[in-house]
Amino acid sequence: MWWSHNASEELSFGSAQEIWADLRQRIGKERTRWDSSFSTAKSEIKRLQLCLNKLLNDPAALLTPDKLTQAHREALLLVDQGHQMISESRRCLEQMNVARQQISAELEMAREQKKHAWPWAVSELRREIKALTFLDEKQLAPDYNQLSLERDRLISEVWMLNKEITVLQNYIRTNLGQKGEVWYQTVVGKINVHQQNWQNARQGLPTTPIPQTQQLTMDQRMTGIVKWYDASRRQGVINPIGGGEEVNVVRESLNGVPYLQKGQRVGFTLKQGVNGNWAQDVIRLR
Repeated sequence: MWWSHNASEELSFGSAQEIWADLRQRIGKERTRWDSSFSTAKSEIKRLQLCLNKLLNDPAALLTPDKLTQAHREALLLVDQGHQMISESRRCLEQMNVARQQISAELEMAREQKKHAWPWAVSELRREIKALTFLDEKQLAPDYNQLSLERDRLISEVWMLNKEITVLQNYIRTNLGQKGEVWYQTVVGKINVHQQNWQNARQGLPTTPIPQTQQLTMDQRMTGIVKWYDASRRQGVINPIGGGEEVNVVRESLNGVPYLQKGQRVGFTLKQGVNGNWAQDVIRLR
């Protein structure tokens, strides 16, 4: 690994050693950090993708606002980490490309000098050419290719996670009532401010404080027992546990299940309309 502390014997000579030392000083820390973080970041993103998929598609999952917003926060942190790593990998690739161009120029010069060198100088030029060739072909070229592939994989994983985050944001907006809508608009506002701050920072302009996301609470969620449900009519009634007025339910309000059965325990969001109480985001509970 060219970014390790000590150069191999093949690199400890002439301009090859200088190029290696300069490259390591410029991006050695970033390249080391990528090497130790890539596998972990990829695994964490995969784990969270599976978690989000199960969270939104498992009928038995109890989708509380706390669970949903916690998953959203965790996903955003991973995306930020992924973007930071991708940015560092691009810088590494750019600097490695610069180093390879320097090597190419040094090789051309050394080979030209070798044609006209005195016999006593030929051996040193051969050693110079060997060291430069080793640094380029055995160290930088294969690592450049590997880092490019890993970076592309991470870009793909982050892109997929961003899609899952969008699904989750829309789910919260749609299924958690007015508070979900307020939360969603705050999140969109934070994203817009974050992007604007990034542009301002590049131009040396002041940044804007990012608004705080409203914490969702459980006060809209209820549990109940299905009094009856008619699949052909796509509607039914739920009796809230603990008493209260009956709650109407329709097929469009079911989450992850095609129908309900009498006596089932369900969780739902209570909506009060002109024609009575209505259940939204209805899920089966164990």
